[in-house]
Amino acid sequence: METTRNNRLIAEFMGYELEETLTDNIFVYAIPTINNNLDFFEPNELLYHSDWNWLMKVIEEILTVSLELDAMELYLGIIDCIPDFEVTYRAIIEFINWFNED
Repeated sequence: METTRNNRLIAEFMGYELEETLTDNIFVYAIPTINNNLDFFEPNELLYHSDWNWLMKVIEEILTVSLELDAMELYLGIIDCIPDFEVTYRAIIEFINWFNED
């Protein structure tokens, strides 16, 4: 449950909105792929908690936000965590919670 909530927090930080599919009345996130197609994920199918490829896109977005807010210390704190996936994931959640409070 906490993982799903955290992954939803990340998806919303990334600008993805929850959409309702017309056929199944299921709420999903539409996430662009590398070739700009859309993949649809139910909230419990988001892979931020288990896939470096998903997490690295978030780190890139955090860099952009950090540069705009002059918050590079927070970004560098996340970068320092990178060898450990779980610690990096938690640092990202902390950053997003901080960002949402401001």
